[in-house]
Amino acid sequence: MDAKKVILDDVQEQANLIIGRINQEIEVLRNDEINYYLQGLNHEIDAYYEAELNDLRLKTAMAISQNKLKTKRDLLKVRQELVNELFKEVVDEILKFKKSEEYYSYCYKKLKALDVDLSLGYLEINQEDVHVFEKILSSLEVKCELRSGLVKLGGFRFISEILKVEMDETFDTKVKLQEQWFYDHSGFML
Repeated sequence: MDAKKVILDDVQEQANLIIGRINQEIEVLRNDEINYYLQGLNHEIDAYYEAELNDLRLKTAMAISQNKLKTKRDLLKVRQELVNELFKEVVDEILKFKKSEEYYSYCYKKLKALDVDLSLGYLEINQEDVHVFEKILSSLEVKCELRSGLVKLGGFRFISEILKVEMDETFDTKVKLQEQWFYDHSGFML
């Protein structure tokens, strides 16, 4: 019986060794599969994180761009308000100047400086300036047709179709030119 027990013990020992090796191989295969799936999962997680980061970067870039555009619009609006206020003050100063005696002198000098025969054309003026220009033309002893209502701020525009000439000394044009110069040189672009 001892031999039978020895054989059974030996078979049992061999079986335990084989079972141990099989369990080790199962554990190795199990660990390899787990590592394989973990690596795949990590790649998927990394890809997901990268996609989310790209979305966040894009949203951030869009938000920054929209904020910059809004800031520029706000600045442009403030600038436009300041420009409007500035040129309103200019117009107010011109209207105040028109009521002074200096306005008569200014227009007198400008008309006298024209190197043309005023009788060959007409003057476009502001309706309120008719008496001023009648007085100036009388002082210069010149006959010239006056057309009122075409100039808003003041000054005059001499037009002669015979001489094919137009000389603009209106405050309207001077203000427009200054406003255009301001916009051209202000350096603020959208």
